[in-house]
Formats: sequence, C-alpha cells, structure tokens
Amino acid sequence: MARFRLLLPAAVVAAALLVTSCGVTADTTAASVAGDDIPIDDVTALVESPAFAGSTEGTNESTQPGDLARAALQFLIMRQVWVSEAERWDLQIDDSLKSQVGEQLDAQTAQSGQEPLEGRVRELAIEYGTA
Repeated sequence: MARFRLLLPAAVVAAALLVTSCGVTADTTAASVAGDDIPIDDVTALVESPAFAGSTEGTNESTQPGDLARAALQFLIMRQVWVSEAERWDLQIDDSLKSQVGEQLDAQTAQSGQEPLEGRVRELAIEYGTA
C-alpha cells in the first residue's frame, strides 16, 4: 500500500509533464491584433501557397523560410488591422463587395500569369482587399 501511495503521485506528475509537452496544448496563435488572434495555420497556408510564395520547392513541413513566414505574418497582421478598423467604424462589408473584389483578384492573377488563389488563401486576400 505504501508503495502505491508513492507511485500514484509520480504517475500523476509524469502524466502532467507528458500532456503539457505535447502539441495538444501548444499555442496556435501567431499574433494578436485588437484582441483577434491570427492563427499559425493561416501563416502556413500563405507560405505553402505557390501564388503567395512563388514556389513551394525546398520547404520542409516542419520549418518555413524566415523571410517568407515574416512576409505572410505581415500580410495577415495588416489584413486584421483593416478588418478591425472596418468594424470599429461600423462599416458593413456585404457579399456583393466581396464578390466584386474576388472577381478583380481573379482577373489580376490571370493577367499576370500567376496561379489562381484558392481556398483559405483566396478568402484571406478577399478579406484584405474588401476591408
């Protein structure tokens, strides 16, 4: 019984260390602007996008080029600043404006010969342009 009393606290401490050191409890916020978080997943989406990065060759899934990650984060911070300012001034961004910005974005990428933006990267660019 005495041995069990010693083992139980040791097991609890070991479990606590294991839980706090794994990715489940890791912070997923790259930055915060005006109380709104910018998720690391958005930075990763931009860095991995050929339309934003120019190329995804040579990237490792566990690391990202520093200059590219900083550029993506800067873009996302500026996007969040514009969105926050639009909210602060109580400006309404309707779907027709988002659609118009999306069409302009598609036309610009097609004209420049770039790959079209897709998925979350396209959403982020439209939010930036709309705000």
